[in-house]
Amino acid sequence: MEAKMTGKTPQYDVAILGAGLTGAALAGCLARNGAKVLILDSGTHPRFSTGESVTPYAAVLLRILSERYGVPELSLLSNFESTQERVSSHCGLNRTSGYLYHRPGMRQNPVESAQFSPGSLFQDGSHFFRQDTDSWLVNTAVAYGADIRQQQRITDVAVGEDGVTLSTGDGKGPVFRARFVVDTSGPASPLADRLELREEPTRLRHRSRSLYNHMLGVRPYEETVAAGDQRARVPWSQGTLHHLFEGGWMWVIPFDNHPRATNPLCSVGLVLDPEVHPEPGCSPEEEFRSFVARYPDLAPQFRDARPAREWTRTGTQQYSSKQTVGYRWCVTGAAAGYVDELHSCGLTASLQTVGALGWRLLDALRADDFAVERFSDVQELEQSLLDFNDSLVAAAFTSTADWELWDSWFQVWSLGQLLGLLDARLALSKYAENHRAEELAGLERCAPAGGMPDYPPLRELFTRAERLVRDVRTGDRDPRESGLELMRVLRSADFTPPGYGFGEPGRRHHGMSPAQTLTTLRWARSSRVPGEIGALTYEGLTALLRDRVSRKDVALKDQLTHAVAGLPLVGRPLRVSGPK
Repeated sequence: MEAKMTGKTPQYDVAILGAGLTGAALAGCLARNGAKVLILDSGTHPRFSTGESVTPYAAVLLRILSERYGVPELSLLSNFESTQERVSSHCGLNRTSGYLYHRPGMRQNPVESAQFSPGSLFQDGSHFFRQDTDSWLVNTAVAYGADIRQQQRITDVAVGEDGVTLSTGDGKGPVFRARFVVDTSGPASPLADRLELREEPTRLRHRSRSLYNHMLGVRPYEETVAAGDQRARVPWSQGTLHHLFEGGWMWVIPFDNHPRATNPLCSVGLVLDPEVHPEPGCSPEEEFRSFVARYPDLAPQFRDARPAREWTRTGTQQYSSKQTVGYRWCVTGAAAGYVDELHSCGLTASLQTVGALGWRLLDALRADDFAVERFSDVQELEQSLLDFNDSLVAAAFTSTADWELWDSWFQVWSLGQLLGLLDARLALSKYAENHRAEELAGLERCAPAGGMPDYPPLRELFTRAERLVRDVRTGDRDPRESGLELMRVLRSADFTPPGYGFGEPGRRHHGMSPAQTLTTLRWARSSRVPGEIGALTYEGLTALLRDRVSRKDVALKDQLTHAVAGLPLVGRPLRVSGPK
């Protein structure tokens, strides 16, 4: 797959539009395996980007990409210690997903809170400081042989029988030729524009607008409320905190939440249903300040906070494409469609698509065959993921009408995430042993269901929950009663691992201690548990246990460094002091 020349025009196997995380990760995977790759970007690095919270499922996907494509750098991004020590000290710690429900003018009720923490067997995740991680991924791709051209605005794309021609600068800039083009560039996708791929109107049901920034001086939430009001097993600031209110949510993603932090910033974003919260006639800064002032236990967290850059405020931002693959081209990631930042849907979907596209594209390059049929499964995957995430986020926004509804919906979603996480982790373990592609094939098939395993009762539970919440949206059901009903259904399920407490009234922290892990392992071997779920739970947890004992998932030195840094006296030399 050597580069060719036609006259003075360089020829590449694959041109990737967009040097963000998706484009850089794909470029690294392709270049590492012999493809001649060109990355084109209209901007330059480093630069601000949202999508900073890495979920446990996304972390496993990074390890799968690393193992499958031979790119160990991707594995470094799969856990906090190696990311912070070997990629960027500006990244934050993500041990838990926390949720706090607020009502205007009222104190936050500590009972109306929840956390999901996978447990001690799972490695801690990161808050990516995207300015650093994206640049590092681009440099990784370049180290494997990819070429990069920044500040190159694509003004025309011509797809022909023998390749793709990319023109820049209104025909006055360089012209590039490639055998295949992948557009990961975002909503202003040149390929989507040139091929008229956008659906007008979008088929997506969810609607939201947002305003976001990086801020200094954001206080840890647990320091702003009385100790008895925290109700958190893990401090709220040790992960991604979601403030919930009717018709929206706010993310709080700190980068300074661990002893070796060097970054004083905190990512803050407010995402709103425009029907519930129409855009006011004021600046984004004024809107943010006015909004948080309505909530007595939200305002103190931002009392001394100040923005580190200009605020970004969007209009309604959902979009979709009617087609994502064609002869010699593919649009993926944020170029294909966008739903919402909730649950880090976009990052996970991008990693799932990179994994599915990469090996198919390498095969097509070797065969010199770019028939659309080779990539039809990629289109089905992308479109199905977009539709699933649309349903997921639309239901989540509707669920903010009442805490009981949100709590039950959140637990159903968390159960699916947990079992999907075990499924993916088990697939990774098997693939690492024998490197047979069929070990990972099931993940592509279950990805359109959000990664939930292909276990009919689980998917039926999710479908029932989604329909129930949709009835709340149309006014056919009462939110609170629907939440209580859904919790009863969840409690009666016989495939729910006991250690996480899904369906237990009053349970606010959904995570497993070592003792609860042993209880869950015994449960998984019980005859009363459905065999498929019992085997998945037992084998998935034992695979994680083997990793932790063998230290395959993170370097022991990195883990010890962070463990010692948190100790009061001996850890002082390892801690980093800086502006807060």
